[in-house]
Amino acid sequence: MRGQTDISISFATENRYKLQEVKSILEPLNVEVKWIKTRKVEIQSNNLTEIATYSAKEVSKRIYGQVAVEDAGLFVESLSDFPGPFSAFVLKTIGTAGIIRLMSGKPSREAQFRSAVAVAMDGRLMAVFEGAIKGNITNSPRGKGGFGFDPIFVPEGKRTSFAQLSMYSKNNISHRGKTFRALAAWLGSKK
Repeated sequence: MRGQTDISISFATENRYKLQEVKSILEPLNVEVKWIKTRKVEIQSNNLTEIATYSAKEVSKRIYGQVAVEDAGLFVESLSDFPGPFSAFVLKTIGTAGIIRLMSGKPSREAQFRSAVAVAMDGRLMAVFEGAIKGNITNSPRGKGGFGFDPIFVPEGKRTSFAQLSMYSKNNISHRGKTFRALAAWLGSKK
C-alpha cells in the first residue's frame, strides 16, 4: 500500500484469487481490504446485481461495518449469454473445455465479462457498481495466469487472453477493475 489510509472495506468471498485481484486494485488506491471468508447466500437469478445485492445485505447483517460482495460472470453472445451468473457452477462442471465445445460451429465468438459489486451495512443496500469488458472466446486455452475462464477470453483490442496478462494489466482493463475503482471513488467521496 502506498500510504496510510483510514478507508477500508470488508470484502466477502471464498475465492482467494478474486480476493488477490481486489486487493491489487484497491490497495494502490489507499483502500484497505478486509477479507471476510464466509458463506453467503446466492439467490438464483439471471441478474448479477440482484445476486450481489441480496448476498451483501445478508452478509452485512452478520458483519460489522460496510460489506462488499461481487458477483461476476462470462456472458457468451452465441450461447444466449450462457453461462452468465452461473459461471462458477459451469466452470466446475464442464470447465473451459466445455465452453469451447459449445462454441463449435458458432459464427460469433463475442463475449463479455460482467461484474456487479454491492455494498451493504446492517442489512441495508448502500451502493451498487457495475462494469463490463467485451472480447472473444478463443479456440483453446491460452496462458497460466488469472483464474476461471481467463484462459479462453481475449479482451477487445488485445491479442492475449486474460490468463496471459499480468494481474496489473488485467486489472487495468477488466470488468472487476472497473467496478472496484468505482467503489474506491465512492468510498473516497464519503470520507
